[in-house]
Amino acid sequence: MTQYSKRVLILMLSLLAILSIAKSFYYTEKFGGTDLRCRIVGSRLLLTDKSPYFYHWHVGDDVRYLDPNDEPNRIVNGNVVTPALLLLNKPLSLLSYQYIRILWTVILYTLFGLSLYFIWKVNEAEGDVFGPLAIILLGFMTSDSWFNNAERGQTYVLYAFIFSFSYFIYHSKSRYNHLLAGAIAGVSIWVRPLFVLMNIPFLLQRNFKWLLGSAVGFILGLFVFFIPLKATWVDYNNAMKHYELEELRKETYIPASHLITKPKYVEGVSNLTDYKDGFASAGMSNFQHSFRVMGLEVHAPALIAAFAFVIVICSLVFLKQKRSRQFDTNDLFLFGFLLYILSELFLVGGRGGYNNIQWIFPTFIMLIFLRKNIIAVAVILSGIAFMNGWPFLFPHQSAVGEAIMFYVLIDYVFIRKLTADRYDGKNVGNLNSQLSH
Repeated sequence: MTQYSKRVLILMLSLLAILSIAKSFYYTEKFGGTDLRCRIVGSRLLLTDKSPYFYHWHVGDDVRYLDPNDEPNRIVNGNVVTPALLLLNKPLSLLSYQYIRILWTVILYTLFGLSLYFIWKVNEAEGDVFGPLAIILLGFMTSDSWFNNAERGQTYVLYAFIFSFSYFIYHSKSRYNHLLAGAIAGVSIWVRPLFVLMNIPFLLQRNFKWLLGSAVGFILGLFVFFIPLKATWVDYNNAMKHYELEELRKETYIPASHLITKPKYVEGVSNLTDYKDGFASAGMSNFQHSFRVMGLEVHAPALIAAFAFVIVICSLVFLKQKRSRQFDTNDLFLFGFLLYILSELFLVGGRGGYNNIQWIFPTFIMLIFLRKNIIAVAVILSGIAFMNGWPFLFPHQSAVGEAIMFYVLIDYVFIRKLTADRYDGKNVGNLNSQLSH
């Protein structure tokens, strides 16, 4: 890429970033951030005598504990994140919500930018990464998936950031890089238990420094996130059971929030129940939801057993291929992400369109090493486009889009037909030094 074309591309990306920020803050001002409000109320209830998962506001209670979207006839209150994530949000929850709403959008952009920056820094020696970066910014930062995150005040870009940060630390020049990267994964298990799956590729690769770091991080999280909040974790586990019963239509409630007199203005805002419907972004539904639509009940134990079988199959394929090839660090991290994102299909409840933002982590890495493979890039572009309702909507389009992304990721890690030419001589030459560093 010439200097002139690079400057033009930087200018275009800057304009797109400005437009994306403007639209996100429009949603931030217009809509109340329904998911953010629920999470902030849960953080405020943490370390009180009220449950962040079962509390319902009543007239006379502190208005800071009011989530107008909560249904009083429902057993649970809509909060589905772990006590660890609530604790991380605790300092933010001390502010007035009108400022939290704005600040959270700033945080989302910061996490998004850092996620891409970390991947860029690791791979800047591989050559021109402006093209892959442009695709990520066009495909995600200007997508309905991103604006859905901003409008609802969601947290999924944090999970992509965790992957990118661990990836960055793993490739750093620190003597303890593998240990520290594993520690990030270990602590993150408390934030979202699915991060435990990051350890499987490194276990199969026998990277004991990573595993030791992950164990240390997990133990650290035990003292920070679990021991002080044991009763809250029990509530969290019980709440998840009720959400499963709701998904299976075994537990229902009659909406009655309109029968409770609630203040019009709450912490300086009056739009806490306002949300935008009709975002085009989505992805594959999880199996429990899909089977329920077909009239079949699949409970958590069966889903766990099915996913354990998937893990065993993937691990056996990895071990078989390990005899004839070496997996580089990109393979290990992308294998970890594959198991992580696959696990979402086996969770109870539903998946939202905002989940797709997590795909920025593997997609950016794959695009950097596939940028000269026109067919592979075109397939990735089609997957991103379909996930976000472009160029036009057709039945099950978003599910097809995410299925395409799964296919490319599986091919990249294991099959190598579509992505067979992803390694050049430089990459192969550096493989052993990468693994031994």
